[in-house]
Parts: sequence; structure tokens; C-alpha cells
Amino acid sequence: MDGSQNTFTDNLMFVDKNNPQLARLVEAFSISSRDYSIIRGASKTLSVSGVQLSSRHQPEQEAEVQASNILESDNLYIYGLGLGYLCEALLRRKNLKALNIKILNLRLFSLILRFRDQTKWLKDNRVIISLASADPSIFGPFFAFPPDLLLADESSHKIRNILSSEIGNQVALKQFNPDEPSIVERIQENYVYLEKDKDIDLLSGIAKGNSSVVIGAGPSLTTCISELKSLYNKKNRPVFICVATATKLLVDAKIIPDYVVIIDKDTRLPHPLISNFSNMWKSKLIYFPLVFPKILGEWEGERYAAYSASPMYDKAKVLYPKGSLFSGGSVIHVATDLASKIGCRSITFYGADFSFTCNETHAGHTEGVVPMYHDTAKPGESNRWLKNGYGNMVPTLDSFIAYVLELERYIKDNSHIKFWNSSKLGAFIEGCDFIGDNQCKKL
Repeated sequence: MDGSQNTFTDNLMFVDKNNPQLARLVEAFSISSRDYSIIRGASKTLSVSGVQLSSRHQPEQEAEVQASNILESDNLYIYGLGLGYLCEALLRRKNLKALNIKILNLRLFSLILRFRDQTKWLKDNRVIISLASADPSIFGPFFAFPPDLLLADESSHKIRNILSSEIGNQVALKQFNPDEPSIVERIQENYVYLEKDKDIDLLSGIAKGNSSVVIGAGPSLTTCISELKSLYNKKNRPVFICVATATKLLVDAKIIPDYVVIIDKDTRLPHPLISNFSNMWKSKLIYFPLVFPKILGEWEGERYAAYSASPMYDKAKVLYPKGSLFSGGSVIHVATDLASKIGCRSITFYGADFSFTCNETHAGHTEGVVPMYHDTAKPGESNRWLKNGYGNMVPTLDSFIAYVLELERYIKDNSHIKFWNSSKLGAFIEGCDFIGDNQCKKL
């Protein structure tokens, strides 16, 4: 890495041959020493905004390790670039016919072209370079550089979020291995309830033509309680469906939901965001068989069991057949599909933020850390961001990004339902119109 003008000129010449339009965009950037720092070791690398792009000691060996985790295919996709070492490693594969390089940050690409000779891979006629933001979705098999994901420019945020979601899904699949002893044991513990509890399919069409509200526990929920209470007291009110961790705030406002949904294996009682079950004996509990057995044992109202498409439930489905609800990882997905199953023609989201709205994690929780969230990034420490309804960036988590993407896919696939969002404070949800313009305020 010498940072010479000759290096940039030589690299740019091959970029121009590959993608002339991209070359013109890259050439327009001016790079100064304030944009980066050089990290020295046995080799060298760059640090941009505190993010190191590759190993400073053995970048070639690092690239070989990365390559070993990428499937053999004649057509591969690389999101980001690192410092170009992985491209060189992959192009040594004789069966590779096309290596698609998807740029996530133009300024970063321009910087890299100035600091290392990339011509070894740039001049290979199997290479195709383009902007990741030009695509509606991602392609595979792919490898995404973590530093490039962190440094993705604004135009690439959507693709960056899809990549993060896909990577998160792969991690989640490992976490919920159907043969994992703790998973098997938990589901078997709940056989006693599956045997006697009602089938979710019994609720199919029960509210046909009605409207519904699906209530999450996002911080924006605190801005909507008065509105929800007015809706709740109407003669022909919508169906109220909420996640369990929103019940404390709702019940305290004398709003008793029609349905309470819980799916998570780690939610335990007592919980600071879950109302005492004696207050909700008229509510119906909708659950997946992975939940904590004590929750089912202490519930005083009707219980309805459901499964997701996960192979975790394959054995239980044979023993105790029940209907299914869609889950993309979040209880909001399940609550939304419940509204669809019972026949609701419209769904309005409340507290479905998928972000750290107003620097908080959950509505109605002001003391300590919410159970299950003690190991996650705090609002002020998060390095993941989403646009909210106002177009501003709000901090979030990889898991929340995955959830909102899955919800957007669900909305797109269910065009017969009208979807609304009550607040612009949380993550923008594609496919939802806004019914209000709630600001960050306390009740």
C-alpha cells in the first residue's frame, strides 16, 4: 500500500473497463488523510471511522480462511471488498465463472483503490463490479465483509440490512437446532398443555371483516395509550391483539386485550412488563410450545396452541396436531398472522418500533435492564441503524433489522389486508401507511 496517484490511476483504468459509470463516480471523490489511518503490523491495513478493514499481520491468510467458508459455485457474490485479498483468493478457483463484487460504500471503494494495487483481480474478465444499492435484494452464494457492512453508505442501507438479516437467520437456525437437548426437553415439558389446549385453527375467520390493532412493546407505545383507550371504549372497537410484554402498560390503562401472544422460550415470570394474569382472565393466550411452562400453568383464561414452520415442532405436530402461525423470529409476526387468521381486513401497528426509540428499549420500563436484553447493545452503544418514519436514523439491533424485513415480506404477500402504522418514531415499515404523527412524549 503506497497511496500513490499511480496506484489509483492503474486501478481506475481497469474499473473503467469493467464499469465505466462506476469509474466516473469513484473518480469524483477526493480523499484526505482525515478519512483514514494506517494500522501497521507484520503487514498493513486501513482503519476507517475506527473500523479496521483487514488483518494487519496476515491478510492473505485471513482471506484464505474467509474463502474456505464460501460454497463452491461457478457464480459468487462478494458484498464489500475488504482490501481485495479475498477476491484474489477466490479467483484461484478454476471452476469459478463469475465473481460479482457489490460495492457498499463508494467513498470507501475510492480510498481502497488509492492504497493497494488491485489490478491482479480487477483485470480478470470473470469479475463484475457494480453498486449493491442498484439491486432490489441480495444474491448468493455470498460473502459480506463485516467492516464494509458497518461502513455502508446511506444508499446501501437497505441491502446492508437484508444482508444482516440473512446472516442473523443463519445464526438463529443454529440456536434453534431441533435436536438440541434443551429445545427437545422444553417442548416435551409442554406436551401436557398441548394435549388439552385448543387448536389455533378453531379461531379461523372468527372476526371476519373486522379491523384489528397489533400491539408491540416498543417505546412509542407510551405515546399511543390515550388513543388506544379511546379505541378500546368504542362500541364497535377493533380486535385488540398484543404481545405479552405490552400487557402491563395496557392493563394499567384499563385496556384488556382480546388476545395475548407469547412465543419466546426465555420469557419468565415474574416479568416487569407482563401484567398479573388475574387481570386478563377474559383474554385468550396464543402460544408456541417453546414457552416457559409456568406461563401456561398460571394462565387463567383460554389457551390456544400453535406451531410455526420450524422443524423444532415436527414431532409435536404428529402427536398433537394444531394449526400454524407465521413467525420470522418476532412475536409481532405471530400476532400479525393471528389477525389475518381470524379474518381481520385491516391491521394497525402500535409499539412495533424495531428500534431503540427515544433512547429506550421497551415501553413502560424505566428501571434496570429488561430481562433477556442484558447482553445486547444499549441504545447509546448500538452500531446498527434504521430509518424511522421521519427519515431519521435510529439505533437498532441486527435481530430487529431481520424482523422488520420479514414483516415487510409478509405485508407484501398479504395485499388483501390493509396495513397501518400508528407512529413515525420507530422503524419505517414498508407497506404501511401512517395514521398519526406521534412525538416522543411521556404520559
